[in-house]
Amino acid sequence: MKNIQKYEYLLTEIDNMRKYMYVIIERGVGLTDDEMLEISQRIDSLLNDYNKLIHNKNAQVA
Repeated sequence: MKNIQKYEYLLTEIDNMRKYMYVIIERGVGLTDDEMLEISQRIDSLLNDYNKLIHNKNAQVA
């Protein structure tokens, strides 16, 4: 149950960050702007956490 909550949290955060990224792209923020880099790093971190959960789940099943 705890893992399901963690999955949901990570997916929600990833989705929110992606939406925010689209908003700032529409504002004309460049890909090398500090704000864009921070969002990219946050998404990368969230995806890494998500992949770790998936890998651990798959390792437990095997």
